[in-house]
Amino acid sequence: LNIIPPDNHCKIDLKQQLLSMPSSVDIIACFFDCSLKLLACACDDGCVRLFDLSTCTPSVCRTFNHTAAAANVWSVAVVGGKVISAGADGVVRVWDLSSGRLVNWLQGHDGDVNCLAVTCDGKVISGGADGSVRVWDVQIGSLQSTRHCRHSESEPISVEITTLALTDAGNQVCSDETPMGVSCNMVACGSSDGIIGVFQYSSHCQAAEDALQLVSVFEYESKSVSSLCWITKLDRSLGLAVGCTDGSVSVFLLATLPGSGCLMQHFPDQLAFIANAEIDALW
Repeated sequence: LNIIPPDNHCKIDLKQQLLSMPSSVDIIACFFDCSLKLLACACDDGCVRLFDLSTCTPSVCRTFNHTAAAANVWSVAVVGGKVISAGADGVVRVWDLSSGRLVNWLQGHDGDVNCLAVTCDGKVISGGADGSVRVWDVQIGSLQSTRHCRHSESEPISVEITTLALTDAGNQVCSDETPMGVSCNMVACGSSDGIIGVFQYSSHCQAAEDALQLVSVFEYESKSVSSLCWITKLDRSLGLAVGCTDGSVSVFLLATLPGSGCLMQHFPDQLAFIANAEIDALW
């Protein structure tokens, strides 16, 4: 893994640091904080390792240890001076970045927490094996909202949320009715049964549970979705790249309905297919 910071010409080589880790350890997920120049790595030995990338000789500046009951850490994020980790025991853990102390233990998911994402205003969204998508305020340690990828309560809950993708701060999408000063993210989640849900997250809602609203849900050929990535076209319209466990990659072009912020999906031809290979990540 090589990272070139935008404010200097020093290529950071993490090879030696990664090789110094135990040979039996797999890195499951990474999160890079551009402002702090920190790389957080979730590992399958129950640890989150934090690399300081502020110099050309990066080092592991801190290790956060899960208990033996949560041996596998599936996802990690860094936000507001906190390191967020989640894994096989269904708990979202909040660690203090400076002291390394565990400061909060957020429960709500029934089963593994597979993915984490950070919203435009610093909230954390988690997706789990129970089919739920949850919004957490990690600064005060509370659950804000719970949603599922379904149009109505009568529909079955999606089998398992496997991946999340948010539009970044530079690509926030709001409807024409969104008040000034309110930030928005489009949130996509994919599941093991091929259900893809698109939500709109808005900050400063009158009721915190209303911050995440489902605007579109569709089934993608009953494929297991393993990775998602938002794409912003030159005309500022959005597309969603979808990678699956069967090696296929497709792009859905999403059109905004005027004045509503709702989305319609269009289904172009499949872009690529890699036989016998799971798509682990998209950018």
